[in-house]
Amino acid sequence: MSLQGSFVLKQKAFSEARTRTTWWEIVILIVIISFAVFLRYYKIDEIPPGFNSDEAVGAVGAVETLRSGVRLYYEGQGGGGALGFYIVALAFALFGPSIATIRGTAAFAGMVSIIASYFFVREAFRAGNRQAGWADNHIAWPSLLALVTTLAMATSSWHFQSSRIAFAAIGVPFLQVPAFFFLWRGLNTGRTRHFILSGILLAMVAFIYMSGVFVPLVFLSFFVLEYFIRMVKRPLSSQQSPEKQAPLLKIHFRNVLLCAVVAFVCVLPMLYLYASAPDLALHRAQQALFTNPLINKGDLWGTLWRSWWGNLAAFGLSLSWLTGQAPGNLIMPIPLTLLFIIGLAVSIGRAHRPPYLFSLLSWLIMIIPSVLSPDSIPHSARALGAAIGAYTLVAVGMLTVAELVYRLLRTVIDWLIRRTDVRRDRPTRTWVTAIVVCGIWLGTAPTLYASYHYYFAVWPYTNDAQAAFHLYAVQLAAEMSKETNPRAVFLLPRDTAAGDVNPNYTVIFLYTGRAGYAWVIDDERTIEQTINEALAGRDTAHVVRWKASKHTGADPKEIIRYYLEKRGHYVGTRRFEFFDFETYRLERGDAPGPDEALQATALTFGDVLQIVGYAYGDASGAGPAWETVVPAGDLMWARLRVRLLREIADDLKLSLTVSDQAGHIIGQIDKLLLNNIFHLGTSRWSPGTETDVYFLVPLLPATAPGRYQVNLAAYRASDQVRLPVMDSGGRSRVAQLGELTVQRGLVAPKVDALHLTHTLYQELTPELVLLGFSGPQGDLRPGARGTWALVWHASGRPVQDYYANLWLSSPEDGMRPISTALPLAGLEFPTSEWVQGDTVRGWFDGQVPRDISSGEYCLVVSLSDERGHTLAEAELSHVRVVSWTRRFDLPAMQRPIGANFGNQLELLGYDLNLPDGQRASPEVVLYWRAMSPMELSYTTFVHVLDREGRVIVQVDHLPGDGEFPTTGWLTGEVISDRFVIPVPLDQLTSAHQIEIGAYNLDTMERLPVLDRTGGIQDTRVLVPINPPPKQMDEP
Repeated sequence: MSLQGSFVLKQKAFSEARTRTTWWEIVILIVIISFAVFLRYYKIDEIPPGFNSDEAVGAVGAVETLRSGVRLYYEGQGGGGALGFYIVALAFALFGPSIATIRGTAAFAGMVSIIASYFFVREAFRAGNRQAGWADNHIAWPSLLALVTTLAMATSSWHFQSSRIAFAAIGVPFLQVPAFFFLWRGLNTGRTRHFILSGILLAMVAFIYMSGVFVPLVFLSFFVLEYFIRMVKRPLSSQQSPEKQAPLLKIHFRNVLLCAVVAFVCVLPMLYLYASAPDLALHRAQQALFTNPLINKGDLWGTLWRSWWGNLAAFGLSLSWLTGQAPGNLIMPIPLTLLFIIGLAVSIGRAHRPPYLFSLLSWLIMIIPSVLSPDSIPHSARALGAAIGAYTLVAVGMLTVAELVYRLLRTVIDWLIRRTDVRRDRPTRTWVTAIVVCGIWLGTAPTLYASYHYYFAVWPYTNDAQAAFHLYAVQLAAEMSKETNPRAVFLLPRDTAAGDVNPNYTVIFLYTGRAGYAWVIDDERTIEQTINEALAGRDTAHVVRWKASKHTGADPKEIIRYYLEKRGHYVGTRRFEFFDFETYRLERGDAPGPDEALQATALTFGDVLQIVGYAYGDASGAGPAWETVVPAGDLMWARLRVRLLREIADDLKLSLTVSDQAGHIIGQIDKLLLNNIFHLGTSRWSPGTETDVYFLVPLLPATAPGRYQVNLAAYRASDQVRLPVMDSGGRSRVAQLGELTVQRGLVAPKVDALHLTHTLYQELTPELVLLGFSGPQGDLRPGARGTWALVWHASGRPVQDYYANLWLSSPEDGMRPISTALPLAGLEFPTSEWVQGDTVRGWFDGQVPRDISSGEYCLVVSLSDERGHTLAEAELSHVRVVSWTRRFDLPAMQRPIGANFGNQLELLGYDLNLPDGQRASPEVVLYWRAMSPMELSYTTFVHVLDREGRVIVQVDHLPGDGEFPTTGWLTGEVISDRFVIPVPLDQLTSAHQIEIGAYNLDTMERLPVLDRTGGIQDTRVLVPINPPPKQMDEP
């Protein structure tokens, strides 16, 4: 048969297949559409809560379109086309920019796809009107199939929820389904205009969302497969069989080619854009595809395999049914999923019929975008193009079940007629189908109602919904809009470690205030310039601190605060549910300059970390930022550049301190070292990594004016062990960077800001008041050292230099001095230089006498003149001294040693008790004897070593876990020092020997072990681990 003859027959079949639309078919369609409208528009400006930033991208782009005309590409557009921006711009022009307008536009797109689905299915399945015995019934097969498909899409949670979100994904079925309709209209009528319209829509759907580019593959695969199926089945078919017809591609070759050419011409602008800027096309795709290492986690093909089967399982194609359980990620209710499976099987069996083949392909191909981008499985938005194919298969399955029920009833009734010879009316196909379809939907109704109730009444108030749709950003824009100062600026940090540093378009779209705002990416390479540009011409800065965003971890190195404090000062924080506003008053001028240059250095800690450069200065705003002069109670800024010299398994921290000559710390900040971008600790750095560390060190209020040292130490975060300074020969753990001059505070400190443990307000002289002090808390031990900080206030100008010292007083022991007489605030700031109103802190180091008795004492301060005459005394507080039972005889011990540690300590011997029924861990008891009074508090240690001398486990502590400081030992006194060794039992077998010793914790310098002549033997005593001999008797 010729192609012309085939086409004539097809037109004739089409004409015969046409049926008139009945009034009740129209009524049903109106009811379905009305319900669909309700689901998609009810409270659309409130549900979902908030306004997702991806939705706002379209809103911002639409506003830009109205202001400056159309573009081929918009900021934040991603990999899709710009058509959605044009459609929303038209809606904004008609109804005004708002959340309701843009979401209403999405809902309109969803409604168009629903209505178009009715006409598409009706058009595609027209030939089925004569094949299934429906020609003489009240309603045609294609009309019923179209109504069921439309009802399924209208009530689908998948489709209606997607229609309520202003994502470009809803644009795929919005244009895809009409494109399908016009294609089939053209195939059925042969009219060229329908192919042209289909080609235009085919290009438009590729120009609206990434998954739209797969729609042309549906057309291509359909015509190719239909061609081969026809060619294979044609020789096997009878002359009158429909399969004898020529393939559709042959019949409509010119029109199909015209459709493809029109689509190609219409998509040329997007092809030009991507050819000239391929990054725009590839960037978003590379982020979403399974090839992204952040998605596949190093398992590329395994991820694709799991995504493929996960997407199939979402439509019920899973082996979990065999275990009696439904798949956990179904995209449709279980009854509809089962009908989908039936429809899928039926359509595979009828794939030689073009409508069934097309439905299969429109589902299968359009789930591929979801398969290829498995950041969620399934990805409901990227799979939305598969909805029309999926629900068509549901409808096929539903009507197949209805047909089976009808045939079963027909068989039963025919059997009864033959059996009873009583004539019975046979049920009509229409009524049986109607009852079955209604029964299925009534069975599905409870599930659908539950999903509707959850979506509208429960889900909007959950944290997940409010976070997913950026309710915090909506509230943030509202609060920012209340700022009336046009010279204020909001700084919104973005966390580079979060991966996505794009601005939040929800804030951009909804913000209507007069102040400026800037998105600050915490990349050290650009952050200073960004901040400087944002602060130009501003007098106030508000930093947004996120509480409910993936950017809550933004700026972990506090770089923004560093620069703001250098240019102004902190005012206060306003707190909200989802964010806080930190406010700074700017004082450094309208045009901030670059940060100060770093002073080069080669300071190295433990051959691991090198300080490449540093700088520090005044962050108070009282003087130039580069000057190393800071008022008391204010901030010193510092910036250090560090380099990792070799790999290390630990995360390191830096401790920056400001102290006086005696080591009293007036300011300290410790910082974990983090690299740029990912904010990882040093255990994740590669050798050679460099980064900057930013410090704002608050100086204690009431600090005495004078010169102070700026010191730096590095230590392991896990155990706080400091690294040695390499140029000190390992003796020092602290490096001095330079000096800082402290001036009088800009304002008199409030008493509450002084953090006094005891408030006194005692007047010692007419011009001098003792406000209070801070010092050691709890009981004191003999020999214990402590520092007391006394805060004085000059109610008048002191006329002479005053000195003070501390005493412990009791009726039994009398007055026992614990410190020497010192100037009230140090040698650099004698009281003769004080002025009225000064509030000054003075430091007094003391030591409890070694031979003091236990009991209650008064802590007393005495004030004297420069000749040593006592002028006044004041009781500071009551303290309790708790001594221990002194022992001077030798105890029984398992292993005597007699090792001399620096003529300070003698290790008499030790006991070693291995685990048994009474103890779970090994226990070592050391027996020490004081050889002379000790001015230093030594740390004692026990290290368990293996045969190679490596440390298996170690315990370091002050003797008696701090109960017996060596500064309190009397000459000849014997101390029992107990250690519990937490060595795992599986490692105990590898333990070979124990090393014992003592060291100064400040310098990490060990006491040497001396021989009888005073020569140094070692810095430790090594003893074996083996069963000890019988205990020696006490002498």
